[in-house]
Amino acid sequence: MVEFLDLPTDIWIYVWYYFLDAQDVISLLQTCRVTYALCSNQSLWAKKLKEVIQKDALFSPSFDLNTMSLNDCKRAVLAPMRMASIFESAQTSSLEGGRAKIRPASSRILPFALASPILMMLMVPGGRFLAVKTAQEILMVDVESNEGPSEKMRRKTGEELRRASSIFVTSPSIDGSKVRIATVENPGIGAESSRITVLEFDPVKRELYRLASRHLDQVRPHNANVLLSDALAGQLFCYYSDGYIFAWNFLEDVFLSWYVDPTLHYTQRFRKLVIDHVKKLLILFADQTLLFWDINDILCIKESGRMATFLPKWSCTFDIHLFSNPDLLAPAGAGQSTFICSHNTWYHQDFSLPGFDLLAYEGHGPQVYYHTYEIEYDATGGDRPVVKLAQMHDVPQFRKIERSLVTKQSRLCGGKTILLWENHELEGLFALIRTTKTVSDNEFQPLPLKHAYLSDVELVHPANREEDNSNNRVRAHLVRWNGFGASSFDPASGRLCTTGDDKTKVVVTDYLGDFGISKGANTVSDFSQ
Repeated sequence: MVEFLDLPTDIWIYVWYYFLDAQDVISLLQTCRVTYALCSNQSLWAKKLKEVIQKDALFSPSFDLNTMSLNDCKRAVLAPMRMASIFESAQTSSLEGGRAKIRPASSRILPFALASPILMMLMVPGGRFLAVKTAQEILMVDVESNEGPSEKMRRKTGEELRRASSIFVTSPSIDGSKVRIATVENPGIGAESSRITVLEFDPVKRELYRLASRHLDQVRPHNANVLLSDALAGQLFCYYSDGYIFAWNFLEDVFLSWYVDPTLHYTQRFRKLVIDHVKKLLILFADQTLLFWDINDILCIKESGRMATFLPKWSCTFDIHLFSNPDLLAPAGAGQSTFICSHNTWYHQDFSLPGFDLLAYEGHGPQVYYHTYEIEYDATGGDRPVVKLAQMHDVPQFRKIERSLVTKQSRLCGGKTILLWENHELEGLFALIRTTKTVSDNEFQPLPLKHAYLSDVELVHPANREEDNSNNRVRAHLVRWNGFGASSFDPASGRLCTTGDDKTKVVVTDYLGDFGISKGANTVSDFSQ
């Protein structure tokens, strides 16, 4: 009889390669030195890393397999699962009042300062590259580098920005090898025009360059609703304003606009715009209605202009239900203050948008509804979309939620969804992890699935320290909360980027560390703690 450890190495590699996930490998790493050695093949970790990149929709150039060490590969593969585990453990812990907290393993201030305060930061999924916008320039930062961004990684805005400064979105290029940044700039107070600019960052050449730019005879207002109205994917940049949708095919410089159904516009607020690059759909979220336009119909138009009419290809509605009794609908006013957030835009570049999360307030009451809906496409009905309520969530902190809460983003981590939001009143960043189980995964369970959480989770801000080279002393440098946009969290890497006191420096906080990876075979049990 062949012993377990007597199997040929090529059989081990085959099993490792095709049948084991990251948790299985962690278990083998803890078994003995022989299995630890067998599971330390760098080419196999590289294979697992590619699977993680696909699973969590990460930016693949963030990971240079030619220069990464074995420990770097291990951390990149295991980090999303470990971060998801930390969130799950924190939000299911029994607390006596208050909320769960996740404390950082380390933090550091990047070794450069900007000429003007940071207005907006967006971490590219993968945790290595950070897009930064100031009043004078836009730049890409490699947070793993010990040097500041070169001149090739910076682009001057041309004129100091005073309004609409937070309109700033990123997405991958069509082939996934570059980062695209879209921004709307207003030259100053009293201006009657603005400018859309799309930049592209090449991580191989380490260069940020202008891809397209266009002047508009309109001014974008600076408010929270605008921050959810912009969408960038493929060759389209779209947004809505005052009942109109604007779509710019920036590769061919065709700028279109059309008025949305006024009946809908006057009865519901527009909440979010999403481009599903796979399904080729532009999706407008209203309070309880979704409108779908075919992107191919937009791209086939080759002349700019305002269209007299441009009806959506499909529309569908959805309801908000009571958590206590899913058969009952929420009061009629529940949809009046609704925030909708979907998976990050990087996700729908390669995968069709599977659904969305909805956070809705009762008109003037304290009740908050947090639902997850799925979008299914009926192949027998011409691929017509159908919205289904898949999950209902009960979060104690949401029951007493204040209007100071602003949703930031929703990202994948270890195959699960982490919802992030900022609370201006509490001056902090908060999160909740939820399962991504779908209706089809739970055919034998009553729907919708109901989840009750003990707590949401606060990402605690550290007291960062900065070297004072003049006297070799270390000064305490407390990170202050700088409002919507001046922070960005990448759960798949465990990194949070914020700004320092004067808002001209980037602070990178790591909530994972190396969790024992660099300590060798004697401490592999640290992997799962």
